[in-house]
Amino acid sequence: GDPVEIVDFTEESNSPPPPNNVTVLRSDDGREILVSWTPLTLVEAKSLIQFYRVTFDPVSVSRKRQSGATCSQSPCDVPGAEISVMITGLDPSTSYVVQVFVVNGGGSEGPVL
Repeated sequence: GDPVEIVDFTEESNSPPPPNNVTVLRSDDGREILVSWTPLTLVEAKSLIQFYRVTFDPVSVSRKRQSGATCSQSPCDVPGAEISVMITGLDPSTSYVVQVFVVNGGGSEGPVL
């Protein structure tokens, strides 16, 4: 049969890195933001990705996916198989900070982007 790659996740830290190529596009009317990313590989994520946690906060306060899921409250958990989320119900006169975290099978969150 085909060779099988064995992946060892016994590193000290099982925290995954943030997703790759995160892009943020705001709609013309300013009421929605599309956040998308390139998924991590199993090796990069150090375990199966359970979900992506997307947060969005107005800059002054700062500290459902394109294929179906939308977010209107922060944080929003996006299934691990998804590669984007549409954030809705935004105030067009407000700037937002958007962050994406990876949560893997061990429950570890990667750093924010």
